[in-house]
Amino acid sequence: MVLTSLFDYRLKTLVVLVRTKSFTLTAKELFISQPAVSQQIHSLEKDLGFRLFYRSGKSIELTAKAMELVGYVQRINSDSSRVLTEIQKDDKKRLSIGASLSLSSFLLTNLLAKTINDEKTPKVDIANTKILLEKIKLGELDFALIEGNFDKSEFDFYKLSDYPMTLVTNPRTYPIDQWSDILKQPLFIGTEGCGTRDIFEKLLAAHNFSLSDFKNVIEVGNPITIIEMLKQGEGISFLYRQLIGDDLKRNELIEIKTIPEFNVKHSINLVFAKGSSYKERYQQIATLVKHL
Repeated sequence: MVLTSLFDYRLKTLVVLVRTKSFTLTAKELFISQPAVSQQIHSLEKDLGFRLFYRSGKSIELTAKAMELVGYVQRINSDSSRVLTEIQKDDKKRLSIGASLSLSSFLLTNLLAKTINDEKTPKVDIANTKILLEKIKLGELDFALIEGNFDKSEFDFYKLSDYPMTLVTNPRTYPIDQWSDILKQPLFIGTEGCGTRDIFEKLLAAHNFSLSDFKNVIEVGNPITIIEMLKQGEGISFLYRQLIGDDLKRNELIEIKTIPEFNVKHSINLVFAKGSSYKERYQQIATLVKHL
């Protein structure tokens, strides 16, 4: 049998229990009985010397120590998998890289072009910020290019650069000179969990507005689709300037410069598990990305 983890099997059970907050669901996910889950957790508590959970009616509440322990396990789980792979194969494990759709359209492609000869063919995962962060926690990604906000106490990161973002529309759209004009326009925005959407909503909130103030909000999961929809009809969207540089030059889209609050720069980060032993390697990649 191939060894795939350096962890006590009971810790894996605890990680699942913290996520599901249910002995029944934990047993189902791990394909073991519910009594087996209880036995493993109680055995772990005995060896550790402290409580991991309390019952509150039909539900359970995890203790602060349990949450701290699980956080540690998640942070180093990815490293353990990589270490075993490299020892067993005497070779570098291929990188698992994540990026949002927006960043995959300009930043990720440049990174892959530069690293593909240095690394084994990378595995790439395109998803929104929320999903990417969860996959880093679970050890499914080595790192991700993150545009949205994240808890800096949970992850390590290297800031890559500040990238300009802007509010854009079709040149055929009537002049947009003030906030009331914006709110009348159809708004094309990413789906929930999208980093660009999160940034836009925070800009709105800073001026006491929200998405509900718009006459029509159209959620679209792909920024390239949003760009094409803007070219073909009315509406506005908030996008990275790198995504629409050629469209602006051809005058197929125009920036709404009359409302400067939406012409901003936002930092992009290379995010990875807290305390990763591959921090130096990720720093080299971050340095490379900065110069793209």
